[in-house]
Amino acid sequence: MREPELQVASVTYADPTTILKEVESAYPDVIVISEAGPPDLPQTSELLHRILPQEILRVIVIRPDDNILEVYDKQCLKVTSNDDLIALIKNR
Repeated sequence: MREPELQVASVTYADPTTILKEVESAYPDVIVISEAGPPDLPQTSELLHRILPQEILRVIVIRPDDNILEVYDKQCLKVTSNDDLIALIKNR
């Protein structure tokens, strides 16, 4: 929050639907989620599948209990040929 070039918004996590409403109105480039306790993979997976990024979206899940960060990058790309898919795989 002390970084002047970052615009930060805070939302208390209630459920995926609430977060999606906030995301749809803000169009963030990065979402940071703090998960206290054990990982909630089904909830994180549902959120990742339902968010539609403007271009590229990064979701960072922070678990303060074990200092682990999980980073997910999501893109929506239109593929017109097999070559497009091959290029995406090679440019990881």
